[in-house]
Amino acid sequence: MGVNQPVVLLAVALGGFRNVGEDIPHEEVLGRVFFAFMNRVLVAFLFCICWGVECLAALEWGEQERKLAPLAGETSAATTFAYKNSGTSAVSILAITSCCNCTFGEASKQVVPPGGQGVIKATFAFGDRTGLHEKYLVVHTDDLKEPTIVLTMSVQIPEPVKLVPALISWGAGELSSSRTVTLELLGEVSPAEIRATSSHPAFEVSVLVPPGTSRAKSYQLVITPKPFGSSVSESVAGVLNVEVTGGGGKRWNATAQMRLRR
Repeated sequence: MGVNQPVVLLAVALGGFRNVGEDIPHEEVLGRVFFAFMNRVLVAFLFCICWGVECLAALEWGEQERKLAPLAGETSAATTFAYKNSGTSAVSILAITSCCNCTFGEASKQVVPPGGQGVIKATFAFGDRTGLHEKYLVVHTDDLKEPTIVLTMSVQIPEPVKLVPALISWGAGELSSSRTVTLELLGEVSPAEIRATSSHPAFEVSVLVPPGTSRAKSYQLVITPKPFGSSVSESVAGVLNVEVTGGGGKRWNATAQMRLRR
């Protein structure tokens, strides 16, 4: 059966034929027209998707991890994470969730227009915690490219009360000598009472109060070995425990290791 010239021309335009003069059955021509047409539709569809994704909203973030070192006496630490909308449509910040009820996040803008910038303020209310803590926030947006972002804070909180050095030792033949340890009080720690004890009776501990003041920021502790046991080769280990009580009844603790060999 012959093929109408318009159909053949359409097939050639869509890429179904290489030669207009080919003698091909009508059914095959229609099949080629159909598949050539669907091929063009698929290519156009994929192009639109790729182009659309590139043109959608896209938040670009600066640093997503921060290291913080609050001062002694502080009870919270805060920082900001900056972002910019590099896409062509607005981004909405839907929610900010945290890893615990002591970490909070707040966005400077709920809706970020194309080219707009903003920050997420992150706050960790650590209270009387000390040491290294890692906290994170999860930012939820309607950004199809990256709907969730994790922001991390690494916070090193200083000890308000510490002993220097943290290890006191005596070698053989040094049992007659005393060792001095410094108790350092940081931040707003103001002692009303300092109590120092040893976990082992082989160590005697006394606190030297600086003359002329009862609110010094450092104190000296003197540790003296005492005769204990019968073996001259006996090794002894103990823990120096210091408890500082503030005027309002708040307490802080510090420890140091003690070792002697005789």
